[in-house]
Amino acid sequence: MGDRVVIQFKKGDEVSPVIYGHWSGYEAPAAIARLRKRMADRPHDISYIAARCLQELGMSGQQSTGYGIWSVTEELTAKDSQGDAGVFVVSLGQCWHVKHYLGYHEGDYPSDPDIEWEEVKRE
Repeated sequence: MGDRVVIQFKKGDEVSPVIYGHWSGYEAPAAIARLRKRMADRPHDISYIAARCLQELGMSGQQSTGYGIWSVTEELTAKDSQGDAGVFVVSLGQCWHVKHYLGYHEGDYPSDPDIEWEEVKRE
């Protein structure tokens, strides 16, 4: 039970720690869009971006608990989903490319010229 989501940032072969929100799944696309604007002057700073992501998820007005972070060495895939909102893998650059291994957001993404959303349906 919850509104679970996992988010990871990547730059080339480098991946950030995984950000987990137990109550943040519905808020994840809007949090990523806010984060992109917030990080406009540091679009490639993977560690700083991951840390600020936790802040953006926590500013949703939802519960202030239920967050986690863990280290991984590879890019997340659909198999890493905790359910609910699925997995978001954000490739950093001037334009962010967000690969969403679908949960329940299908096509429900903020419009932002600096973010490209890609839905990856589960097999």
